[in-house]
Amino acid sequence: MLYVTFSVDRIREMVMGESPTSRRGVYASAAMIDRRVRILRETRRLIADEGAPALRLTAVAEAAGVAINTLYGLFGRREELIAHAVLDGFGTETGAEDTAPRSLAANLQRLRRTAGYFRGRRNELAGLVSIYFSATTSAEIRSLIDDGSRRANDAWVRANINGLGLADPPRLTEALTRWEFATLFDWSIDRLSDTEAPTELAQGHLRLLSAFSRGELSDQIARHMSGRGRDAPSPIATSVHRSNPLPQVLSAGA
Repeated sequence: MLYVTFSVDRIREMVMGESPTSRRGVYASAAMIDRRVRILRETRRLIADEGAPALRLTAVAEAAGVAINTLYGLFGRREELIAHAVLDGFGTETGAEDTAPRSLAANLQRLRRTAGYFRGRRNELAGLVSIYFSATTSAEIRSLIDDGSRRANDAWVRANINGLGLADPPRLTEALTRWEFATLFDWSIDRLSDTEAPTELAQGHLRLLSAFSRGELSDQIARHMSGRGRDAPSPIATSVHRSNPLPQVLSAGA
């Protein structure tokens, strides 16, 4: 998942269109930041109560106590609002990270935090992945949603490239990210249960890596898959029917 972190000055630039150099600008942008926080909070509340498909921007504006034009000025589209609201809640609840994890244990912990957040927020999960996989979603919003996962996977792949054989780093990063969101989608439509989904997030990640790993890295992945590694997930006892959303060829020579 994405860790969304903006500095106060960056948010001021986003909502004001300029850096807050004057005292008036600071006060105005601080007020706008407060409105943004209320909008995102009320969006999550309404999604939790009614589901993302039922979300109305007028209801969000009314609940947040802002003008509808203010809401449109900050987020533009309904899909953008939902994505920002869910990602903001995720970052606030799980703790945003400034650096992408580069150890296998850290990446598995990231997946565990993702599962932990969405286990009690299935409406948020369904809303986010439906936007992510929608044919009408812009590349910008899709990139916003998967940026954190992509950065974490890319950092790990590049830090461990010597143990990954002939795997092409960009393609492997893409495959890991795509698998992660495909698993979240399966969870959102109850193809995976609340018990299966957290384990499948980690086990699928490890299975994909095991196909390309060698040497000590291969042994490390095997220990995690068997439940003997640090923070290793417990294997799922029964097989889970999954579609295959991954690229067919991942090697650099393809």
